[in-house]
Amino acid sequence: MPFPFHLSGKDLTAHKHVMGKTQSGKSKLLAHMAASLIEKGQGVSVIDPAGDLVTDIVGLLYFRGFFKRPDAWQKLQYINFSDPQRFFPFNILKQPYDTATVSEMLVDACRRIWPESLGEAPLFETIMRASLPVLIANNLPLPLLHKFLTDKPFRERCLQKVRDQRILAFFHNEFDHWSRDQIKMVGSTTRRTYLLSDAEALRYCLGQENNLLPVHSILDENQSVLYDIGGLRQETQSIFGCLLMVLYEHEILHRAQYTPEQRTAHQLIIDEAFQFLDASEKALTRLLALCAKYGLTLTLCHQNWSQFTEKLQGAMQNTIPIIFKMGGIEDARWAAPIVGTFDPYQVKEVMTKTQKDLATTTYFSEQYEVWARSLLELKTRQAYIKTSDAKHAIKIITTKMHDVQPYLSNIAVIKEVYAQKLLTPRARVQAYEQQAVAPIISSSAVSRKTSLRK
Repeated sequence: MPFPFHLSGKDLTAHKHVMGKTQSGKSKLLAHMAASLIEKGQGVSVIDPAGDLVTDIVGLLYFRGFFKRPDAWQKLQYINFSDPQRFFPFNILKQPYDTATVSEMLVDACRRIWPESLGEAPLFETIMRASLPVLIANNLPLPLLHKFLTDKPFRERCLQKVRDQRILAFFHNEFDHWSRDQIKMVGSTTRRTYLLSDAEALRYCLGQENNLLPVHSILDENQSVLYDIGGLRQETQSIFGCLLMVLYEHEILHRAQYTPEQRTAHQLIIDEAFQFLDASEKALTRLLALCAKYGLTLTLCHQNWSQFTEKLQGAMQNTIPIIFKMGGIEDARWAAPIVGTFDPYQVKEVMTKTQKDLATTTYFSEQYEVWARSLLELKTRQAYIKTSDAKHAIKIITTKMHDVQPYLSNIAVIKEVYAQKLLTPRARVQAYEQQAVAPIISSSAVSRKTSLRK
């Protein structure tokens, strides 16, 4: 007989690992979780690379009357990074941290965006660590990094505002005198800096004067944010997602300064999470431990084991697994040990040639296969969950979510309210883009004319 099942107490604040094939019901579960927590006043952030999850959350909240509350529009923000004509002010270099910390955040994000090519790339890191403080000193946004590296007169003018002798020495004594082979290596770096602002969404979000995403305030003031990065190219999604993740991770480190009573609990739900996380077991283990200590609960969602390397399995041992229908037998066999229970004393009856029953041990491999088959046979909305203290996994059927299709026009109106409130029209962004470089370019031109007269 089915009975109600819900997470509470330490299971609610424990990290969760949600996996299942497309259309298995995992996104609907995430939408129900997020909407329910937001309704109860719990701060929730959702990073959604598809856009459907955050739309479902807005639809559920609308259906439940959330937007009739007087504080609804202050407690919840919806940020659309894919609007073709309006852009969210996301000047990532404007942070309440020191310059070295901001530079480290950007380098960390780039390692995740290009893990294969930047795994061992000290030159890229050196150039980034020397360049980013120059942009910050000149109050310039990240998309101008490529111009800084490739336009020497512009670079020289920017360096006039720098007082750090190590940075000046790097550009004047090293960067400007590298050999032809080294310049080719620099080309790899400049190509990546170009990609950081190649797409209009990146150029016009990261290139604005302000940053309207103070993560510290989101956490401290118990706010909720839905990040919609759907409809963008995969690399553009990856850049936005990785930048958002490093912001939350570094803010968690900052919360070490708070007393336990000052650390407001917050839930961060990340769909297709392993696009945006540091893919090393050591880094993920540390992240999960720090987040648990400082009040940030992670829910990491993905589709299959190809997105989740074997090295990361150890890091996920302290999460609550929620496993939906698997997409293939290999995925099911991978997931079987996570939720399955294996009995070394389990026996099976085997019929011999003499028609007599013979008791024999059921091998672990056979039990694994039974669990794997059960994961393949799950229906939509069915899943296995194993809570923190449970010895056995529980088979659940998730709540049937109310259909939001009849409310799509209402959802569109809500999204438009947020767009008018948070996004900047293209023309204003382009005007600032010219305004930001104008003083430096004009000063550089004056310097060149003076040199010519001499």
